Amino acid sequence: MLHRRRQDVDADSGRSSPAPPPSRSAQPPSALASLFRGTNPDGSAKQSASRRRLLLIGTPVVLLFLFLLSSPSNDASTSSSYGRGRSLPGFGSRSAFAASRRTDALVRAARKQRAQAAISHGGTGGYGPANFSEPPPFTFCPTFGASDELGNVYGQEAIMKTRAHVGSSERIKKVIKRAMAGLPITIGVLGGSVSSCHGLDTTQAHPLGNPIGPNCYPHRVFSWLNDVFPHPANELTNGALRRTGTSYFGFCSDMHLPDRVDLVIVEFDTEDPHDPTSLSTTDLLIRSLLLRPDQPAVIMLGHFSPQIQGEHGFAGPEVWHAAVAQFYDVVHLSVKGLLYEEYLMNPQKVRQSYFLDPILANSKGHELLADTLIAYLESEICTVWDQAALETDIAFLGGTVPVSPLNLGDDYPSLLSGKGLRKAADAGLDAEDADGASGRAASSRSAYLRIPPFRITDKPHTLSHFREIKPNCASANDLINPLPASVFAGSGWNPVVPHPDDEDETHYWYTDAPGSLLKIPIKCGAGDIAVYYLRGPETQGWGTVLCWVDDNTEGAVELKGSWNREYGQPTVTQIDQGVTKGPHYVVCELQGQPGVDNYKFKLFGVFAT
Repeated sequence: MLHRRRQDVDADSGRSSPAPPPSRSAQPPSALASLFRGTNPDGSAKQSASRRRLLLIGTPVVLLFLFLLSSPSNDASTSSSYGRGRSLPGFGSRSAFAASRRTDALVRAARKQRAQAAISHGGTGGYGPANFSEPPPFTFCPTFGASDELGNVYGQEAIMKTRAHVGSSERIKKVIKRAMAGLPITIGVLGGSVSSCHGLDTTQAHPLGNPIGPNCYPHRVFSWLNDVFPHPANELTNGALRRTGTSYFGFCSDMHLPDRVDLVIVEFDTEDPHDPTSLSTTDLLIRSLLLRPDQPAVIMLGHFSPQIQGEHGFAGPEVWHAAVAQFYDVVHLSVKGLLYEEYLMNPQKVRQSYFLDPILANSKGHELLADTLIAYLESEICTVWDQAALETDIAFLGGTVPVSPLNLGDDYPSLLSGKGLRKAADAGLDAEDADGASGRAASSRSAYLRIPPFRITDKPHTLSHFREIKPNCASANDLINPLPASVFAGSGWNPVVPHPDDEDETHYWYTDAPGSLLKIPIKCGAGDIAVYYLRGPETQGWGTVLCWVDDNTEGAVELKGSWNREYGQPTVTQIDQGVTKGPHYVVCELQGQPGVDNYKFKLFGVFAT
């Protein structure tokens, strides 16, 4: 560039040919060097002074720009409670790791001491670090060790294949620490026909299956809990409903769970349809559970079904559930990892061994579900115990008095504190609950308890319209706060209570008079309103209703109560969106000519996000 500029100057002075190339010793100074000299290469003192001023002004600007590049702004990471205090991935300070990636000498000494103690107590090693400087109180630690019963029954490879997504597991570890601190644990179950134990442990009160029968996986898991962490106030609530998926529970999960629950088991891999709607309904369910004031841990448990495999192969409806599990850092387990290969090679043998029919599990199938869940929980228990013991040993080696990482507060003893079982009245709330359970703000949550400030289907340009969900469920199944009788008076609709032996065990609102009009109050949060109803075979005379919100009759949506299948299926259809926050009402009218047409319709509820 400098040489080209010399040619231009020579041309202006009237020379007909460029100057010969100068020798190395005679080359002109660079432009940067010329800035510090009295004159520039062209001998212009005025131009040199201008460049010096530019250098004095520009240098601080450039240095400031480089400093900002080296220190990423926190504005993007603090735009929401979800990202507060975080930097972009890969931009964090690495100075803590600059010296060495070797383990600290104190940690190595503690692990060596614990390994020697474990050998003296008969330990033979296993998956993960050696156990502690005293015998562990669990026979299944270390995971996949000689005394790990489930590890020996199924093998390490098979068990690890059941873990579709584990993530950080921090919510699960919080529940384990609570149990180790001597506090009671409440387990809730949400699911469909499998979780409701359809076909197992039938009694006169439960002719189609006992939801808490001894052969069903919820009872097996609860029995395991009482064995490992016995407490008289441990509770199990099975809120599963036959032939019901996330399209219902996403709105109405609170009706089927106690006010306070520590762990929620969600099982819908064989209930949800294999289409994108399962992504949004599962997102709604998991998000509504995580937003609860009691902040429960959630485990998504998957059942393997020969019928679903025959329809979709390996990738069934659980692919939508796995995406939601990753999005919300929720554990997703599936027995498909135990059965899939064996089923392809010996389908008849697998059906006879684990299934009542192409979908429902028999007693052995429920045992697989329970073992899959228990094996994961046992591995996490070993991890929590091992980490607690390591921190304790390091503290002792360092000459400091340790504070047990298992303690939840001064009022709650650690597992080895010597105190006996606590009464339920004394153990209702943990240390975090004491700060105000119902009014806890999202910013007070620990890092692993933060929930993304957006939903799984959101995009950058839609975030400005985001409204947090607050599901509202006006359901016929709500027996605690049912709709008042005045809602049905003169409407032509009636609430119906099912018989215990009915295949459809849900309550519903029913009409067989065309022109009947039902007006249902509902509260709206995020703006979406949907209707939950039955679609039955065309030959059974199911009719069509028009439903709309408030007085928006022009926006009425037609809901057909029949389809070309030989069985009935509960269905959720959205009838409006972007509805303002607050109280509204939904109107549904059965179509047809009164006294002429013989149509009927069955409504299960009206929902709002």
